Amino acid sequence: MGYRYEVFLSYRRVRLVQDWLDPFLELFRDWLSEELAAFEYRFQSESLVARICRDVDVVPAGALWPEALKEAARDSRCAVAILCPSYFQSEPCLAEFETFRRRGPGLLVPVRFHDCDEWVKRPENPTAFDLSEFTSTARGTARWDLFHDRVKCLAGWVAQAVVKAPPYPVDGRFPSSWIAPENRGVSSAPTVLQRSL
Repeated sequence: MGYRYEVFLSYRRVRLVQDWLDPFLELFRDWLSEELAAFEYRFQSESLVARICRDVDVVPAGALWPEALKEAARDSRCAVAILCPSYFQSEPCLAEFETFRRRGPGLLVPVRFHDCDEWVKRPENPTAFDLSEFTSTARGTARWDLFHDRVKCLAGWVAQAVVKAPPYPVDGRFPSSWIAPENRGVSSAPTVLQRSL
């Protein structure tokens, strides 16, 4: 067993974010794949395409979402968190965020989607990549070209996180420091990486 995904996508399931994710992910996946190739990263498949874990793509119908997401997060090298005010009102989002923040420096890349300055300025949190000016961008416009360039830059940040991920544990069990301590022993959705150790 090993990592199944280069990136775990953490976001609040609100329509504004969900509608934005499709065009974002199309660009982001392509640029991330190119950035990783520049690092001579060894892809798991011959397709040479970065694998991004988005909940709707990896949780099969009828599956238990919390458990499937815990496994997907466990099997992801790093996380990209799409930040907006409602993100910080979601216990599962906060658990995902905290788990990757504590997994190791640089393994969580926050992306500012909407106003969350107070949170972003906290010294314990990693620097957020700002895409808040591009929440409504149409293809073929000057703003789309700027958005494209910003996503390319973000892909460079995330590629660095991917290549610095620690080796996957041989037994598939992570050190307890990789699990947000306030989430240990809780059986509800916020415990993203909870495992019986």
